[in-house]
Amino acid sequence: MARGVVAHLRAVDAAYPEAPELRELLAELDERSEEFAGLWRCYDVRARTNGRKVYGHPHAGRMALTYEALDVPRSGGQCLVIYQAPPGSRDHDALLLLAASAACAPGPGRLGGSAARPAPVLPG
Repeated sequence: MARGVVAHLRAVDAAYPEAPELRELLAELDERSEEFAGLWRCYDVRARTNGRKVYGHPHAGRMALTYEALDVPRSGGQCLVIYQAPPGSRDHDALLLLAASAACAPGPGRLGGSAARPAPVLPG
């Protein structure tokens, strides 16, 4: 996993060579971690565009979700991340619970942040 994270940092470094916070982070990691320094010297460059993440949500519980990250052209570096879980799984049920609770939440905290935007459509 560490090799993939360092390779992703190489890709980010190539995309944002002038970012001062990134420069500071890379310098600190290089100074404090021999493992990082060794992996950094390998010059492996790979953007992380998909994978699996595990989340712990206070209401929905543990969710293991797969994701795809898609670059949005001409957006200043933004990307669209799509999370999913197999239909019928505990993880899928947790996503449905979150979508339903967000759609019902009043005010600016609701999913989408505005009453002008439609609530998510739940598969059914």
